[in-house]
Amino acid sequence: MVSNSRMTAAVELVPAWVRGEPANRLMVILRAPGCAYDQRRAGGCTYCGFRKLTTNGAAVSPDDLTAQVDGALLKHDGASQRIFEIDVYNSGSFLNDSEVPAEARTRIFHRISNEPSVRVVVVESRPEYVTRERLRPLVNAGAFALEVGIGIECVDDVIREKQLRKGFTRRAFEHSVRTLKNVGAELLAYVMIKPMPMSDQDALREAVRSAEYIHEVASRLGVRARIALEPTFVVPGTPLAGEFEAGHYSPPPLALVMETARQIAPFGDLQVGLWGEELDPLAVPEECPDSHGRLVERLRQFNQTQDPAFLDLRDCGGYL
Repeated sequence: MVSNSRMTAAVELVPAWVRGEPANRLMVILRAPGCAYDQRRAGGCTYCGFRKLTTNGAAVSPDDLTAQVDGALLKHDGASQRIFEIDVYNSGSFLNDSEVPAEARTRIFHRISNEPSVRVVVVESRPEYVTRERLRPLVNAGAFALEVGIGIECVDDVIREKQLRKGFTRRAFEHSVRTLKNVGAELLAYVMIKPMPMSDQDALREAVRSAEYIHEVASRLGVRARIALEPTFVVPGTPLAGEFEAGHYSPPPLALVMETARQIAPFGDLQVGLWGEELDPLAVPEECPDSHGRLVERLRQFNQTQDPAFLDLRDCGGYL
């Protein structure tokens, strides 16, 4: 077991739109064992490189995990900085006892409950760990809402299960959403743009279809849902990196990201991800030098306002 009082979480304060208001979300990325699914002998998802941010399977004590969150919160003033959302990530499944023990989960949420500005707490999990027993202590921990992020990525079963190697079906996803409803939790569903070699047109269609499916499921089951749209970037050491290095894959251009977000935005709250430089990506979504910085800034402004005007590409000549 790793036990080191100097172990610290990676922390980032990000302007965001939270519960109908401009605010900030505090991203706390724990140094934790990492994703058990990724650490299987058969490997994990074909695009994921988050193992770099973990202890590579070495257990971390509840004391240390709680101290990492406490250290992150002590460096910020929730009220003056308008921290309405806290995202507690562990580069894996927060609800998996072998990655984040139940004692640590309870203590982390109790600590967050002392932050009166917080309106929503986000964690991530694979569907198999989304159970009533694991969720209830967290739902009841404070006055904030609990939002559970699930990486369904795309609605197409063949792409998700065979190409992306996610290891779960739509049925498993829907079962987990039903469990969220039963305990009073909410859904954050991840959708990837161009997660494998495909045309930009196919990537756009698949992402929009996936968003439509997620909102249909959430509406049918009565769960509040938000989509995190994730433009794919290439991380070294992954199967996707092999495709990129062989010349078979390129990340989605920023204009495609903008158009996908524009088509999905009317469905409901939307968060557009960018990419993690701490993972030293081989390639990220790009655009021509004259437009790149401007489009990235527009995506940031959209995330802060939910104003679809920031996704308008007509002054860039349109797209697709």
